[in-house]
This record gives sequence, C-alpha cells and structure tokens, in this order.
Amino acid sequence: MDRTIQIVRFPTTEHRVIGCPMECNSGCKICTDGSYEVEGELWVNIQHPHVMQYIRDNLMFVSLEYNRLFGTSYEFVSEGMLKLGWTTFRVDSPVGSMWICVDIVGNVRHFYSEGGLKKWLALEK
Repeated sequence: MDRTIQIVRFPTTEHRVIGCPMECNSGCKICTDGSYEVEGELWVNIQHPHVMQYIRDNLMFVSLEYNRLFGTSYEFVSEGMLKLGWTTFRVDSPVGSMWICVDIVGNVRHFYSEGGLKKWLALEK
C-alpha cells in the first residue's frame, strides 16, 4: 500500500548566493566571480516526517521559542462552588483541561476529565 508523503513548504531568505552551476572560468555569461545570486521568493519542500523528527530532536528549543513568541497558553478559571464547601478551578492548557477542587479545610481533589468531575459531584451530594 503506497502512502503519499505530506510536504510542508517553507520560505527561504530573499537573497541567496550559490556557486555558479556552470563551473565556469573567466568569461562566463551567467556570473562574474564564480557565484550566482538568486533573487525573489523561493520555497523549499520538506517532507512532513522530517519536520516531526526535527521537533522531536529539538523539543526543548522549540518549546522555548514557542513560549517566547506566543507566551504560555495556560488559563486558570474559577468555576465557583460546584459542591457545598468545595471551590473548583479549571486549568486549560494546549494538551487539555484539568479540574482542581479545594475544600474549606484544604483537602484537594484532581480530575483529568470532565466526566470524572461530574461523577464525583453526582456521587457525593
């Protein structure tokens, strides 16, 4: 079974200098000094698995750069008192949400799915 490889297109810098493809000496009609300047917008095609491998190999750098550009994307929201004596907070992140319930005494309950939270609320009313 053949699977087509997905391609990701990245722009290159505007001015590139490459060695003359003619391997010329003096008197070349393309270049004057053995190098040739390519101008304009050029794109390079990179296979999707190579992009994923780069991210895996450089995850720390990619994470730091992402946070530098976009900031952390965690959001803390108070859900209020869903149960008598318990205050509930929802923490949203790029990988999902979790709920933290704290009672008056300081006991803490963690829920990694909304279904788990609803089940706990229904069982202990």
